[in-house]
Amino acid sequence: MASVVVFGKIPPLQGGVAVQTLEFVRALRARGHRCTIITTNLDADADFNEEFTAADWVEFDRRLAGAAVIRIDSTSPIAHIPRSSALETRLLGAGAEVVATADLVIGWYFQPFGVAAAMAASNARKPCVIVHAGSDLSRLCANPDLLAAYRLLFRGAYLLSVSPRSRPLLEERFPLTDGYRIVDALPGAALPSYFNTRPKRRPQGVSSPFRLGVYGKCGQQKGHFDLLAALSILGHEGVELEVAFCTGGRIGVISALRDEIRRRELRKVNIGPLIAPWQVPAFIDSCDAVAFLERDFEVNIHGPQIPKEVMWRRRALVCSAEIVAKQWFSRAMVPWVNYVPAGDPKQHVALAASLARLVREGQAREIGASAGGLIRQFLGRAPTTDTLLSTLEHSGLL
Repeated sequence: MASVVVFGKIPPLQGGVAVQTLEFVRALRARGHRCTIITTNLDADADFNEEFTAADWVEFDRRLAGAAVIRIDSTSPIAHIPRSSALETRLLGAGAEVVATADLVIGWYFQPFGVAAAMAASNARKPCVIVHAGSDLSRLCANPDLLAAYRLLFRGAYLLSVSPRSRPLLEERFPLTDGYRIVDALPGAALPSYFNTRPKRRPQGVSSPFRLGVYGKCGQQKGHFDLLAALSILGHEGVELEVAFCTGGRIGVISALRDEIRRRELRKVNIGPLIAPWQVPAFIDSCDAVAFLERDFEVNIHGPQIPKEVMWRRRALVCSAEIVAKQWFSRAMVPWVNYVPAGDPKQHVALAASLARLVREGQAREIGASAGGLIRQFLGRAPTTDTLLSTLEHSGLL
């Protein structure tokens, strides 16, 4: 039994990495390992927090499975000039004691968690694994000062390549010829266990209008404003559907989304908060179709989980061409058979036409069923154990 310290983000902070971190910790505990998570205060980046009910906190504790959580006080002011949050320093201090007795230290996301993890592990002379996200290798490493710091700090760590697409860029940033150690993650794409409940059928008929769902972070590149433009076109064409957003983001972006809804007089569009990850399956089930319209995203190796989640719940996925191309099973994705093509969502007339066809021709249930069958062909081949855990065990790091 090993003692593992993880520097990373977890729910209620929204995002696929937060979910993956929590599921990894859960898998560690199932193997009998001790685990401590060093993370930020609940008020940090509160705009991106999921709205937890009392029942959600109970489920959160259950999924932790006895792992310890240390949250730093990341919001109290610090009196120094030039002013900063000193976030990495606080994480380092919060984890110093537990890292001293750990067998393995993990940093998930270069900034701030990987930086703090690498410094803590180096100081305590413990093995360290750094897990990257797409934004780490592209956006952050494009800054020469940050890249120089990462190269210095991560020289003694193991760098995990999370996918074949990320490996070339990881090697470019951290050359093997310079002595950096890169470990390839084992293949796997299993979804959290709460997705395995039986999908509920949506009632159909006059009393139950077509319902389109949208969930995740809010923004222009997520295609949310493009969707509103398409809905405005549909309104003029007499196509009726209701749209439910479960979203969050910077206050200014959410305010702009609400203003656009009012400006376009879209009375059947509702904005709800981000919800706990284990509530997502029920939200998907409440919809006839779910749209994921990400486009022109600046992180090319970004690989969101939402398409797989929607398809697994046997719902019709309305998906941008950019996201379809990023799926490792994209060659098996057939328009109007197992997904609804959204092309380039900036082409609002074409997007509206796809949505109109979906509503008028009543194909959502058949497309969703076909999508569910397709995704099970691929995820059914993936290991049910956590990918990071199996990689660490296979590599002899755990």
